[in-house]
Amino acid sequence: MKPIFKRLLSCVLSATMAVSAIPIVSAHAAEGAESYPYTMFAASSAEGAITINSGNFCVNGNVATNGTIISSGNMNVNGIRAENADESMIFIFNRIDNQYFSASNVDEHNEDYTLEELNININVPTEVQGEATLTGNININNALKALEDINLYGEVKNTNESVIFSKYGDIIIDSQNVNLNGLVYAPFGSVTITAQNLNLNNVVIIAERIVLTCPNVNANNSSNVSSFVGTASEPLDIPYDEWQYMKDEDENDFPDFFENPDNWRILKDTDGDQLPDCVEQFIGTDAALVDSDGDMLNDYYEVFLTGTDPVLPDTDNNGVADGDEDFDADDLTNYQEYIQGTSPWDSDSDSDDLSDGDEVNIYSTNPLEPDTDNDGLSDSDEIALGTNPNLPDTDGDGTLDGQERFAQTYVYDVSAEDCAVEQVIVSMEGTGNLQNTMSVDNIMDKDVICSGVVGLVGVPFSIETTSEFESATLSFKIDQSKLGETDFDDLLFLWYDEDNHNFVELDTIYDETNSTVSVETTHFSRYMVVDKYSWFEAWSKELNYTSITYEKSAVYSVLAVDCSGSMSSCDPITIIPPNSAPYKPVYSCERQKAVSGFTNALDSDDKAAIVTFESSASTVCGLTDNTYDLYWGSAAFYSSGGTSFDAALRKSIDILQASSGGTRKRIILLSDGYSSVSDSILTELKEDYIKVYTVGIGNCSDSVLRQIATETGGEYIKAYKASELISIYSDLGFNDDFDTTDTDGDKLYDTVESAGIRLENGNIIYTDPTTKHTDSDGLEDGEEIDPTPLKSSKTVYNDDGTVKTVKGYYFIMKSDPRKEDTDGDGINDYKETNGLTFTNPEGNENEYEGEPLKKGLADGIVGNLTIVSDNSSQAKFWDGHAFLLYESYINDTLDFSGFARGFKYTEDGDGTIKNNWNETPVGDYKISPNRVISIGNYSSGDDGWADISGSSGSGSSGSGSSGSSSSSGSGSSTGEGNGIHFNMELRLLYSSEDGTEEGAYVRSYGNNAALTQPITANQLESMLEYENTVNHYNFVGNNCAEIAGKSWNKAFDDDIDFRIWTSTPTPAALKKSIENRSGNFKISFHSNEWKDYINKEVVDW
Repeated sequence: MKPIFKRLLSCVLSATMAVSAIPIVSAHAAEGAESYPYTMFAASSAEGAITINSGNFCVNGNVATNGTIISSGNMNVNGIRAENADESMIFIFNRIDNQYFSASNVDEHNEDYTLEELNININVPTEVQGEATLTGNININNALKALEDINLYGEVKNTNESVIFSKYGDIIIDSQNVNLNGLVYAPFGSVTITAQNLNLNNVVIIAERIVLTCPNVNANNSSNVSSFVGTASEPLDIPYDEWQYMKDEDENDFPDFFENPDNWRILKDTDGDQLPDCVEQFIGTDAALVDSDGDMLNDYYEVFLTGTDPVLPDTDNNGVADGDEDFDADDLTNYQEYIQGTSPWDSDSDSDDLSDGDEVNIYSTNPLEPDTDNDGLSDSDEIALGTNPNLPDTDGDGTLDGQERFAQTYVYDVSAEDCAVEQVIVSMEGTGNLQNTMSVDNIMDKDVICSGVVGLVGVPFSIETTSEFESATLSFKIDQSKLGETDFDDLLFLWYDEDNHNFVELDTIYDETNSTVSVETTHFSRYMVVDKYSWFEAWSKELNYTSITYEKSAVYSVLAVDCSGSMSSCDPITIIPPNSAPYKPVYSCERQKAVSGFTNALDSDDKAAIVTFESSASTVCGLTDNTYDLYWGSAAFYSSGGTSFDAALRKSIDILQASSGGTRKRIILLSDGYSSVSDSILTELKEDYIKVYTVGIGNCSDSVLRQIATETGGEYIKAYKASELISIYSDLGFNDDFDTTDTDGDKLYDTVESAGIRLENGNIIYTDPTTKHTDSDGLEDGEEIDPTPLKSSKTVYNDDGTVKTVKGYYFIMKSDPRKEDTDGDGINDYKETNGLTFTNPEGNENEYEGEPLKKGLADGIVGNLTIVSDNSSQAKFWDGHAFLLYESYINDTLDFSGFARGFKYTEDGDGTIKNNWNETPVGDYKISPNRVISIGNYSSGDDGWADISGSSGSGSSGSGSSGSSSSSGSGSSTGEGNGIHFNMELRLLYSSEDGTEEGAYVRSYGNNAALTQPITANQLESMLEYENTVNHYNFVGNNCAEIAGKSWNKAFDDDIDFRIWTSTPTPAALKKSIENRSGNFKISFHSNEWKDYINKEVVDW
C-alpha cells in the first residue's frame, strides 16, 4: 500500500466506529430527454455565489444557485431566479469527451499550454493536461478543455457553439470584447468574466461560482447546449493520476474535494463496496472486488472501521487474518462484527453493559439495541433480574417486564475511613434493576446539618431511587469495633424531614448476629444512625428563654372556645363515628384540631384546661397535663346559642385562681361573635397577672377582642378562615416563654443568643447578643437563624431505662452565624443567601441561588461544564480537536486518579502568561472557585506535549489536529501518557512553540464552537467516573471527539451527536452538533479576557 495512504487514510480518514451505507447519489436518478433548465447555475452555497457587477443585467432563461445572487445594478431575469436552490452539480465529463475528444483530430498538450498570438483560432478539439492560457484575438469554434485553469485574454471574438471546459480549475476571461456562444463549464471552479462589452448569446454557464463584470450584460439560453447537457448527472470518476490537478489548499496531497466525505457519495463505485473506484486506485485495491485481499472484510470496512490494510489479509503479520482478529476482545471476530454491524473497537456497541459477543452468542439479543424487546428494561437488567430480554412480558401476565416489581437487594460499600457503618443495604420489591436505579451517597461534609447531628455514628447518607415500590427495608451493617463507647443496642435510625426541618426518630430493628440495624420505610431521603442517649441528652437540656437569670416556670393555659350557633357557618362540625375504644364519636372541626394540636405541644410542666361558651360557659376539661383528657375535651365542641365574653372569662379566671404554684397564667379566647367585656373582669385579670390572647374569626367584635388582649398584656390575632386556626394556635403564647429583649436589633432575642440556640440537629450554638453580626459575612444573626422558634417533643431515655417526653424549642439554621462560609465551599454565606452571578469573558451571565448549608449552590450545582470542538471545515472532518472545560464554582477536590497525565498553572513570578502550565501528578486535584481546567483525550509522546510540533511521531492530539499518529492500522496507543489528560489544552493554548514569551502559541483552537451548562456534583462525579476508565487513545474508536461527547452525555444524560455519516466520531461532527444547539458560542482563547480568566493559580485554600 502507498505510504500516503498510511498517513492519510489510516490515520485521518479511518476515524470511524461502525458501518454505515453510503449510497451513490446523482443529480438526477436516470437519463432523460429533458434539457438542462438553467442558463446560469452556481453550485456554491456562499453569499454572492453569482455576483453581477453591471449597470444592467438581463437574462432570458433561468438562473439558480445554492447560495445567493448579488447584483450591483438593474437585474432582469426573464425566467426563474432561484437562490438557496439545493441543486446538485451536474457532471457530464464522459458526454463531453465522447462528443468532442474521442476522434483522432484532437490537439493534445501533455503539460501547461500557453499561446500568445495576434489571432488564435481553435478549430479542432483542444485538450490540455494542465493549465491553458490564450492571449490574442480568440475564436473558439470547437471545444477547449483543460484539467486546470483556462485563462483567455485579449479579444474573445467569437465562440461558435463551442465548449470551454475546465475539468478541475477556474475559467477566467479578461477581455475588451467578449462574445460567447455555447457551454462554459467549470464544475469545480469559478467562471470569472471581465469585459467592456459582453454578449452571451445562446449560452449555458455552469460552475461553482460565477462572477460577471461589465457595464451591461445580456444573456440568452442556448436550447442546443441545454439539450446536450441534459438533466442526468453521470457517476463521477476522477482517476488518481488527475488528482494532482485538483485544488489542495492544505497541500496534504489529498484534494480538497475528497476531504469532504459527502462528495464520496457521487463517485463511481463499480464493486459497490462504498469505496469509489478512484479511491481504490489510489490505495491500491481492486475496484472490481469488494474484498481485495480475501480476508472476509470488505475494503471499505478495513479502511474506515478496523483500520487494517485492505490489500494485506494479515495486516500485522501475526498469523491471524484481519477478519479473524478480535480487536475489542468481545468474543466476536472482526468478520462477525462486520456481519452484525457492531463496532470492532467497542466491546459493547449499544452500551447496555453486555458485550457484543455475549449478546450474539449467549443471549441472542440485538447488540445494537440496549433494550431488544423494548419493555423498559435494558438487556443487561433483564439478565440480572432473570427475565427474557427477547420477550417484553416474560411471565405473560399482561405487565411489561419494565413495570414488574422484583424482590432485590442493593448493597453500597462505605469507603469512608474509620466509619462504623460498613454497608448500606436496601431490600425491596421494586421496578427496574436496583443496581442501576438506586443511588447512595456519603454526604459527610457536603450537608452541614446532617453532618453535625448530635451523636452521629458513622456518616449520613443520601439515598434515592427511581424504582417504584411500596415499602423497603433499609439496613446499615455495623462494624462494632468502631462504635467506641456506643452500645450496639443504643443505635437509633433518623431520617431528615427536610421540608419540615425535623429529624424523625424511627423504630429501629436490631440484629446483633448479623450486626445490622434496620428500619422499614416507604420513601428515601437522608438517613443516619446516632447514639440515642447522646441524641436525646441534647434535647433534654432545658434552655431558659424567659430571662437570663431566672429559671423557667410552668405555664397554665385555659382555652376558651366559642361554641355559639354562628360558629356553624364559619367552622362546621363533622361527626366521625367511633371505630375503637372508648367508642365515642369525635366532633371534628378546625377548632378541635387547633386546640388538640396546642395541648399536644405542652411542655413537661405545663397544664391546660378547656372551657366552652356561648351565652354561658362550661368547663369540659379541668387543668391537666393529660393529653388524653384534653383530647376528649376538645372533641365536645358544638355550635348553639349566643355569645358572652364575660361568661367565658369568668369561668377561665375561676379555674386559674383555683390552681396553686408560682406559674404563669394565660387565657386563649376564641370567638366569631359580638359581645362586650366588663371593667371588673378586666381589672381582675390585670390584678392576677393573667394575660389574655384573643383570636377573632370571621365577622366578629374585633375592637373588644383587641381591647381585652391589649389591657391584659396579651395579643390579638385575626383569623379570616377557620383553616388558619391550627397554625395560629401552634404559635400562640411564644412570648410567654421568651424574654423579648433584643439589644442588637437582629430579631434574635438576647435570651436566645445567650442561653443557646438549639438547632434541628440537636446542636446548641451561641451568638453575641450585643452585635447583629457575630461573624463578618454581611448577614445579621437573625438572617442566618430563623428567629421563629419551633416546638419540639422528644421521647427521652433515662439511665434506668424509663422514658419521658421532653418538650422545648428549636430554631432553623439557614447558615451558621459564627462562620462566614458555613459549608466551606469557598462562597461566603451572604453571596449564597442572596444569589450569585457568574460571568464568563464572552459576557454570558449565569445567575444561581445559593445553598449555604450544602456544598455547592442550589440544586447541587458545583460548576459549569463547556464542551468545545475546534474544526476548520466540515469538509475536513478529521481535522481539529474536541475537549471539555470545567469551571468550578466552589472549593473542591476532583478525582483524576485514572487520567494519563496532567498539568497545573504555576505563576513564575515575572507576570507573564506563557509557559506556566507545568506537569503535575495525577490523582486528587484541588480547585478553587472561578478556576478552569480542561479535559481531553490524547496519544502523547514521551515529552507529554501531544504533538506540540505538529510533526508525525511525537504523538497526536484529538482526531488529528496538527499532526497524526505515526502508527498504521488502528492508530491505537496505550501505556503511560496515552488517554485522558487534564489541562493539556490549556498548556498548548498558553505555551509558545520555542519556549519564549515572544514565541507563537502552540495552539489557538480558533475555529471552535462551544456549548456550556451548569453541572451538579452528582453529574460531575458520573462524568469523572467514566473518564477514569479511559486508559488509552485510539484514532478509530477512542478519539477526542468521542470522549468529549460521551463525557457530556454521561453528565447530562444528553444525546449530543459526535459522529459523521459513517458513524465516525470526529471534531467536525461534534462542532456541527454544537452549532445546532441554542446558546452555542465561540471562545477567543487568546483574547485578554480569556487569558486572564483561565491563567490563574488553581487553588487558594
